[in-house]
Amino acid sequence: MADEALFLLLHNEMVSGVYKSAEQGEVYLAFTCGLIRGGLSNLGIKSIVTAEVSSMPACKFQVMIQKL
Repeated sequence: MADEALFLLLHNEMVSGVYKSAEQGEVYLAFTCGLIRGGLSNLGIKSIVTAEVSSMPACKFQVMIQKL
C-alpha cells in the first residue's frame, strides 16, 4: 500500500509539472515523436511523426509512412 501511495504522489507531481510547463509554452512532444519514429525506423519503416495537442492531457499523433 505504501508503494501505491508513493506512485500516486509521483504521478500527481508529474502531471502538475506538465500542466505548468504547457502554460509556459514548453514542448515535450518532440521526444515522444522521436521515440515513435525511432521504433518504426528500427523496423525498417521510414516515417514522419507529428503531434497535436487539442486539450491537455490528450494529444494526437499523426504518422506518415513512406511508400516503397
